[in-house]
Amino acid sequence: MKKLIVSIAAFAAMFSLHADFKKPTRTVEIGVDAEAGMSNSYLGIKDIFKENLVIDLNEIAEAMNGNGLTFDLFAKSSFYINVQGEHKRFSFFTNVESSGYANLPQEFFDLLAEGFKTGTNKTMTLQAYGDMFLETGISYYRKWDNFAFSVAPSYVVPVFYMEDIQADVSYKVLENGYIGVNADAPVAIYSAFDLKPFIDNEGEKDEALRNIGQIMKNGGIDLSLSVEKKILRTLDATLYTRIPVIPGKLTHKASARYWAYAYENNLLGILDDTEDRDYDWGHDDFTYSSASLNVFRPFRLGVEGLWRPFGNWSYFKFGIGMAARNPYSGNAIIYPEGELSADFRILNILGFNFGAFYKNRVWTQKVGLTLNCHILEIDAFAGFRCADLSRSFNATGAAAGVSVKMGW
Repeated sequence: MKKLIVSIAAFAAMFSLHADFKKPTRTVEIGVDAEAGMSNSYLGIKDIFKENLVIDLNEIAEAMNGNGLTFDLFAKSSFYINVQGEHKRFSFFTNVESSGYANLPQEFFDLLAEGFKTGTNKTMTLQAYGDMFLETGISYYRKWDNFAFSVAPSYVVPVFYMEDIQADVSYKVLENGYIGVNADAPVAIYSAFDLKPFIDNEGEKDEALRNIGQIMKNGGIDLSLSVEKKILRTLDATLYTRIPVIPGKLTHKASARYWAYAYENNLLGILDDTEDRDYDWGHDDFTYSSASLNVFRPFRLGVEGLWRPFGNWSYFKFGIGMAARNPYSGNAIIYPEGELSADFRILNILGFNFGAFYKNRVWTQKVGLTLNCHILEIDAFAGFRCADLSRSFNATGAAAGVSVKMGW
């Protein structure tokens, strides 16, 4: 995996094309962005507000489309300062970004719909992970006639990192009528500070956060590169990459084991009060220890294009790429990314945009508005969000964001 990513990054550096698609409207600009979203891949808003909710297990299993049930959370806030001209731009930026992902496998819902079959003994795996990063960096953009290049080194501090949880759920059905289910999920949360005061309410929370200097020393380095190339008069093309160079480090660990079990023996014993059954669930106490975990943000590589068939008042943007969570390791998770969007402007004052985006293994359908008064620009969007494209229009999740830029 490491050799593959290094080879791709080298290729990108030689032939890469990230288009800076918009001309600057302000020479000096200060901006703040915030966005957040959450979703599941089945239950929509219209289902929640039904007077009588009917649960059809067969319908649920079919609706999963083989992908199971996915939950996700995402939030990002940014602050930046741009100093820019027609051909150059220098930027300082800082971001806080967090995400979470969990998936219940298709087999779980097939089991609920079809029931337990005698003589089976199977295990299914649930997946979950999450993280939070603080990033600060600078970027430099330079444009020539038909070519432009940008470079953005950044210092990335991991705050939280939940290891990829592989929770096992096993069940068995015997011919004598015994049905047993067991679930086991080991959880490990790595952090930049001690989590005990926050989880167990023991100790001083201020004390855990006091050594901010040491926390900031444990950051790593990312490098983002992009080069723009004008292919036709109305078409720009881009190849961009974000390469994690030096990992950040987390020095504290909180771990526990969540478990559940249930069994039913002699179900027909309900009739004569000889039934034997039991169930329980819970988690072991959290344990806390020192740690030394190296953490990389996902590697990203992709191609973008911008088409302006009607002039600068509108454009259509398309892109496709890939990302790799846990790069340079044997348990890397590789997934695609993509975008198809459009933007329309009236006198560069009022704007309307919409599009479909696939990032972090989740689809987002966005509709946005822009108001640009030169010294002040406000962009806002709202949309639906879901891991399943076919259900992302059913309000099974939502996303919203706002961007405010000021300058002259």
